[in-house]
Amino acid sequence: PHLAWRMVTGESEEIRRIRERVILLQVPVINPDGLDMIVKWYRRNVGTPYELAPLPWLYQKYAGHDNNRDWFMMNLEETRHVTRALYSEWFPQILYNQHQQPAFPARIFLPPYAEPLNPNIPAAVMEGIHLIGSAMAERFALENKPGVLSYYGFDAWWNGGLRSSPAFHNIHGILTETAGYAYATPRVYKPGELPERFAGGIPAKEPSIFYQRPWPGGKWGLRDAIEYMLTADLAILDLASARAPHFLMKAYELARASIEAGEKGWPYAYIVPAEQRDRTSVIEMLRRLRMAGVEVRR
Repeated sequence: PHLAWRMVTGESEEIRRIRERVILLQVPVINPDGLDMIVKWYRRNVGTPYELAPLPWLYQKYAGHDNNRDWFMMNLEETRHVTRALYSEWFPQILYNQHQQPAFPARIFLPPYAEPLNPNIPAAVMEGIHLIGSAMAERFALENKPGVLSYYGFDAWWNGGLRSSPAFHNIHGILTETAGYAYATPRVYKPGELPERFAGGIPAKEPSIFYQRPWPGGKWGLRDAIEYMLTADLAILDLASARAPHFLMKAYELARASIEAGEKGWPYAYIVPAEQRDRTSVIEMLRRLRMAGVEVRR
């Protein structure tokens, strides 16, 4: 909501340029029902011994939830609606997926992603993701916000996530993981509580290429997380506005290259024989492929 308000009411040179050159489609939360349940549960428990207690029931009676890993199955209605916007209606050049949380004590994770590299994602798409991640990291440095982690933990290999599935459609899928504590309850971290190293052995208190400005600890609350996410938002929007012709032309060139590769030979299509033992499952598979933007012809 704060980002939407900034975009509508802001009159800085940067905000005006973004409004003129960028189409921003904002999904405030992929799982709105779950968010409402969490907020209601937390407010009921604030100030009691159960303030930080986990929600004791599922977000959805049958599916539970996992909006991050449903992007190849599309079992959830929310996934289907967003997928339609991505691959049938709008075809955005950049998709930004905000998550919580990074490896402690980092305050936010940004691309570039960690190994292993997914060789099936076009190289120009991955390099574009790195470019966007670098622009984000630079803005955090200029705003003196430490605790930025990259090249660690989160890779581009998982094919079913919201950050990676769009890359197969030549969309720059950006993931960040922003630190929280528990709900909206703040916490003060003493320097002695911070580990010397991350789980993979990277120093957590000394600068490195993975973690250039370590977070020293201190108070961290919901407002701090919001400010970090707004910095990331504006870094992407500013880059998109400054290089709008580049991203549009790149989308065209990548799509053209895919078409030309298919015209040169195999594989340009897969054949699904009509005669199947379990015809219903085959039809359902094809239906979900169509949801994901795959052309299905008979």
